[in-house]
Amino acid sequence: MGIVRKYIEEGGGNFLTVKNCKIGNAVSIEAISLDDETFDKSYIIVDGLFDPTGEECRVRLGVQNLERIAEVLGDDETTWPGQKLTCIGTQRYPGLGTRGLLWSGVKAGRKEPVSDVDRVNDVINEILAAKTDLTRAAVEKLIEDEIAKAKGLINREAAVNLVASTLGVAGGGA
Repeated sequence: MGIVRKYIEEGGGNFLTVKNCKIGNAVSIEAISLDDETFDKSYIIVDGLFDPTGEECRVRLGVQNLERIAEVLGDDETTWPGQKLTCIGTQRYPGLGTRGLLWSGVKAGRKEPVSDVDRVNDVINEILAAKTDLTRAAVEKLIEDEIAKAKGLINREAAVNLVASTLGVAGGGA
């Protein structure tokens, strides 16, 4: 067996990556599990249907994604099936030389418009271009902090505009 096929089979197959998932794509959640054997550390695995194609897929979630998803879907994963995940961006992992997907939860019956996701990502990219000392993870943390300060009464678009404005970046309020 070749190393590519072996990796796919041992990795549980059909994981979404930056190569096969775009910002705004969604996954309908079918099941949640903990995988503490396949990878170097434990991850939550979401089995679901990739909305653009209807194909079965898997999403590997680390702590940062889980915290963001739990803000919307709650921390009881048994209530997640039937809900959705939406890809809200990507993050570069310099030490690994790779990029990963950023996810948010979407309650059933609600859909975050792609245009809102695109506007948030555009402002994040403006911030990163203007403030080269910041990482995407740091900007995401600032956004989440703004949402938390407002006790969830503002959305990601409002929060990213507040962050941009605070940092003196033109995208704030645009």
